[in-house]
Amino acid sequence: MRYWLLFIVIWAWSIDYHHVWQQDPSGIHFIRQTDGLSFASQYYHQGPFFEPATFNQNAENGQVACEFPVFYFITAQVYQFTGIYFPVLRWIHGFISLFSLILLYRWFRMYTNNNLLIIGVALFWMSSVVYGYYAFNFLPDAPAVAFAIAAWGFGLRAIQNDSGRHLILAAIFFGLAGMMKPTFFIHGIAFSITLFWVCWRNENRFHRPFYWSYWAMILLSALGILGWNLFVSQYNTAHHDDYFLITTRPIWKMDAESIRIVWDHVNHYWHRDYLARDVWKCFWMMLLMVVLRWKWVSQPLKYSIVFLFLGTLSYFILFFGQFRDHDYYALNILPLFMLVGMAFVATIIELIHSPWIKWVLILIIFSVGVSGWKTNNHKLRYRWVEKDTYYAGVGIQLKDGAQWLRHIPKEEPIAVIPDRTRNGSLLFTDHIGYTIFDSTQVSQITQLREDRLQYVIVLDSQYLKLPEITQHWQLLEIDTANNRYILGNPF
Repeated sequence: MRYWLLFIVIWAWSIDYHHVWQQDPSGIHFIRQTDGLSFASQYYHQGPFFEPATFNQNAENGQVACEFPVFYFITAQVYQFTGIYFPVLRWIHGFISLFSLILLYRWFRMYTNNNLLIIGVALFWMSSVVYGYYAFNFLPDAPAVAFAIAAWGFGLRAIQNDSGRHLILAAIFFGLAGMMKPTFFIHGIAFSITLFWVCWRNENRFHRPFYWSYWAMILLSALGILGWNLFVSQYNTAHHDDYFLITTRPIWKMDAESIRIVWDHVNHYWHRDYLARDVWKCFWMMLLMVVLRWKWVSQPLKYSIVFLFLGTLSYFILFFGQFRDHDYYALNILPLFMLVGMAFVATIIELIHSPWIKWVLILIIFSVGVSGWKTNNHKLRYRWVEKDTYYAGVGIQLKDGAQWLRHIPKEEPIAVIPDRTRNGSLLFTDHIGYTIFDSTQVSQITQLREDRLQYVIVLDSQYLKLPEITQHWQLLEIDTANNRYILGNPF
């Protein structure tokens, strides 16, 4: 374990976690990062757990819901001591990801004791830009995939060792994964079918109390996930908002050209962010060899791969449209790759009798893992420093936004133009209000003014020349250094 912990430290250091641990939301998927943090800030200001809200007032009173917000709520409780400090949520997600990596090692140890082989195969997935970026970030997919990894480790260990305690832990973590993101419950379903199949073929090896306790907990988890999503649907409808996706985007509802565009993004734009090029080549070879030696794969691992493959395929088809612009949707597929890697270790590497052939393969696997690590480090480091001014520019301009707008009463909403995000500028100003995408939507300001809007924040001096601005708004404060302006309604 000490070598594994040392490896995790080196891995985290190499991808600049020590530099970004205090970094505010920025770069790719700035929109989704600021949406999540808005929930945390509004919990800090308002409080009730079952009344989630964001800064944006397009929903009635800003009240809107999405994923189960337990970590947003916990973040808000930490804010009671620290004040609003965005990296808190990053630390919570990062700690959960670290916890899952420790459990990942124990999962690997079920199939091999060779630390070099464990590190090499683990690097296939840990070198992924998508995994490295989101494991220490603000999106709920990070704890969801961490809980799924933990659950698979406990679950397969339970089957291998007839351990009722591990079976209960598996049920808990599968439930947590699904609560964080409902789509991650495919792992709980896949393992549950695997467990039933193995127990049926082996005349129920578990003590009955543990076995039935597992099913009771999985059923409760499924009901909890279903219940929360029904609540979200009704809550958002009641507050007249449909911003967050709570339905599927299946491939059969897309035309041929849209399907082609999504597939092009998956296969070319995001492809090397999922896994490095050399890792992809090696993985397909591993998969081929596992298929060729399929009858040597242990029952639990075999059934797990089959049922999770079917679940993952269903997930990919049902949410196909999301894969165009959302690389983090691939995180849900990583545990399937891990299962294939472990099957390769168990049925190929560990069954080789010749020591030198075995070590040659181990060194090849390790070299490919390190190669992927080295290749994707550059891409990941670029993500940390990328200045996405199109979306995330508002975070740069309004770094001190809360202090800059201190004279505007908190209960008074503001409108920000231009802001191409739902909550970005509002999060950094710690203010409720509205965001106006660009000049094509500037007519919204006229409507908001009629609804007694008192303040407009302009983040580009070109907008000060628009008739809707010059005829109806008075310039109150100028900050040319940051190209930002406060306008008031004098009427």
